[in-house]
Amino acid sequence: PNYYNEYLTGELDFKSVKRALEKYPDVVGLIMVSPTYDGIVSDIAQIAKLMKHKILIVDEAHGAHFNINSVFPTSSINLGADIVIHSMHKTLPTLTQCALLHICSSKINYTDLIQNLRLTQTSSPSYLFMANMDYIRNYIQQNKHQIQNSYILPLKQLRFKLKSLKNLYILDENISKHDISKIILFTNNTNLTGYSLGNLLETKYKIGIEMATQNYILLITTISDNKKSLDILEKILFKIDNNCNGKQPLPVNLKYNRKLCLPKNSPRQIYYSTQHWHDIDLSENHICAKNIMLYPPGIPILCLGEMINKKMIEFIKINISYLKGIKVENKKIKILVVYKKEMRENL
Repeated sequence: PNYYNEYLTGELDFKSVKRALEKYPDVVGLIMVSPTYDGIVSDIAQIAKLMKHKILIVDEAHGAHFNINSVFPTSSINLGADIVIHSMHKTLPTLTQCALLHICSSKINYTDLIQNLRLTQTSSPSYLFMANMDYIRNYIQQNKHQIQNSYILPLKQLRFKLKSLKNLYILDENISKHDISKIILFTNNTNLTGYSLGNLLETKYKIGIEMATQNYILLITTISDNKKSLDILEKILFKIDNNCNGKQPLPVNLKYNRKLCLPKNSPRQIYYSTQHWHDIDLSENHICAKNIMLYPPGIPILCLGEMINKKMIEFIKINISYLKGIKVENKKIKILVVYKKEMRENL
């Protein structure tokens, strides 16, 4: 993917998709995420043209609200994707697990799709979920003008005002590339990290953030927000900004960008092998037996089955406070591993 300001993961470049298709011409389709967790949108129209007769499935989980108003990016439903998945509960006021699967082209056989879904889905669907989804769908359809006045206009005003921050700064991208309901504030020109800013907002001001990283925070707004709530956020952010020291930026953690280091053994073999909680400093060249993730958003930095190297160990030790999948005993970091020697003996 591309990167913004070296810290923020960006869109999937259609040139990368083109190179992948040239290298693997026999693939039957592409499954991709757009928008990202941070609201960055890929060029779905261009990617759809590259796919031609192949299937394009877009995980648009965080884009269920796109069709509410033209200030949001165009939904992949209208850009040539064959299947689009929406998680309504992520950006709309519905219950957790409320989701939609859209069939968007004649390349998808409806009967086959339903038959395959029935292999994994329950035979007892939740009518509470379905009623909730239908209610919100109808509410949006009937109240677009009200949503425009109560939420979208105040949101645009807030984003415009936040451009005047002196030390913190907001990601300001073209609406075709970024979902404006996601407010990303960078801290790398201040004496705050994204983590400390997020903690300050949550503990002192009782504002729940969606995610914090070393260099920025992510705030999500929805149609449940209004001018009053957004004005409160504005005042708090400017108050924090005025107290930021813009002259002493903190050092930035190393950028984690690498290729998978997979052994020859399958994840299944590793999963069922004897596993040990091992001192991290002694784990080099052993095999990771448990995903280690930066959470949120929950993306693994070390996957089950990967061979552990010095760079991974260094990154884990630096970011220990923000990781899931590790254990600390007597101030020592431990990770779950399969010993390389034992794996060879089990073959």
